[in-house]
Amino acid sequence: FPDVTPANVHYDNVNTAAQVLGLADGLSTGLYGPRALTQRQQMATFLVRLVDLTLVPEGAEGAEAS
Repeated sequence: FPDVTPANVHYDNVNTAAQVLGLADGLSTGLYGPRALTQRQQMATFLVRLVDLTLVPEGAEGAEAS
C-alpha cells in the first residue's frame, strides 16, 4: 500500500496481513487507509477472516480427538 511506507512502524504487519494472510484488502483506491474510519461490517469481515485462520480443521494433526 503506498500510504504505508517502510518508515511506518506497522509496515511489516500491514503487508503480512494483506499479502500473506489475506486479512486486509485495503480501500478500493488501492490505499490501506490507516487513518480512515472502519465500519462495523469491515471489522466483522476482518475478525471472521482472523478466526478462520486460527481454527484447526477437525482431524488435522495436533487437533484433539472428540
